[in-house]
Amino acid sequence: MISVGRILVASTPVYGHLGPLTRIARALQDAGHEVVLLAGDTPGQGAEAPRRPPPASGRGSGSAPSARGTARWRPRWIKGRDEILDTFVVPLRAQADAVAGLLHPVGRTPRFDAVVADVSFLGVQPLLASCSPGLRPPVIGISVTPIMLPSQDCAPFGTALRPWDGPAGRTRNRQTDWLLRNGPLRVVQATIDTIAAGIGVGPGEITLFGAIARFDRVFQLGLPELEYPRRELPAFVEFVGPLPASCGCGSHLILDQRKPVVHVTQGTLDNADPTRLLLPAIRALAGDELTVIASTGGADTAITSLGAHDHPGVQVVDFACYCWLLPRTDLMITNGGYGGVQLAARDGVPLIVAGDTQDKAEVAARVAWSGIGLDLRSGRPRPRQIRNAVRRVLADRRCALKSAALAASAAGLGDPMERIVAAVGAAL
Repeated sequence: MISVGRILVASTPVYGHLGPLTRIARALQDAGHEVVLLAGDTPGQGAEAPRRPPPASGRGSGSAPSARGTARWRPRWIKGRDEILDTFVVPLRAQADAVAGLLHPVGRTPRFDAVVADVSFLGVQPLLASCSPGLRPPVIGISVTPIMLPSQDCAPFGTALRPWDGPAGRTRNRQTDWLLRNGPLRVVQATIDTIAAGIGVGPGEITLFGAIARFDRVFQLGLPELEYPRRELPAFVEFVGPLPASCGCGSHLILDQRKPVVHVTQGTLDNADPTRLLLPAIRALAGDELTVIASTGGADTAITSLGAHDHPGVQVVDFACYCWLLPRTDLMITNGGYGGVQLAARDGVPLIVAGDTQDKAEVAARVAWSGIGLDLRSGRPRPRQIRNAVRRVLADRRCALKSAALAASAAGLGDPMERIVAAVGAAL
């Protein structure tokens, strides 16, 4: 019999992390558990996030604004490193204090029987580093990004280099890892160590890239075929596939399925500039040969002002209903959001990925490595690049066959939400 208990759910306050963790919190609450959702260092009401979640950066916790935020242009690797610092590292102390205050309120008995946390939420790492399992509640991780765990079998996270078998590949991986740890990413670990020292945790005990290995159990919201194999991955990491799309109705769309249906999306986060992907794709594909469904992720005003609605064969919507659209889609063009790519792969949809922000280059590399699509190796592809890639994927059935095989395998994973809720109940 599965017990009912008090569950703390913790997430980085970024949409791609907080969205799935909020859905899990609600499912746990629906199963009878008492749930509190912590977004960053701010608890919400029950399974609901704070009405206005705090910003992901440390500036939301009272830190001084970063001078780097005023720079007009920074190299991509510096921008990526600074995003890591602001989103995941600088908030560590405030998050850890919030977790400690909720788990052990002063003068009161411990409030929670289990913790469910976003793997990238470093606020649970001091608890995992300093308390043995018998002295703390079980801590279950939810991973909503490509796995970052360092490995001799693949290049370090952030390089977007695909696996290279054999001694030469392992040498490349080892040398690249050393260069990153002692170069661009040195400040990341140094900052973590400085913050950790203030809460009694030793240097190297908390790491961002190795965080997944600390949990008692981890559910990866992705498909195993879209992740690089690595011998260091703990056996307690389970691939359960993406959470089902929360769905409205897509019947307002008109699909002429006598033509290939192509879905274009720039996601819900990195969509402020539609000239990066949406508009080039629309201009590349408009005409009579395809049915194109472009979703703006809420940036429809910008798209309208640039005339995207005027192209024949193209329908522009704010949000696409994936449980309706993806089974009817022949090809998806995306900037590489992890959740959307996993949903398309689960439904057997071949992919073309054009992403270079957040973790999107890593997602793109995994798509190409798996054989279910193409990596354009750019976050701002030209219309001609997009047109040629679409023609290649639609003419060459290898991506479609690989995608269909992956979808058949994914069908055996079952319902990820049911597996997560059952595991949390069993851990109490």
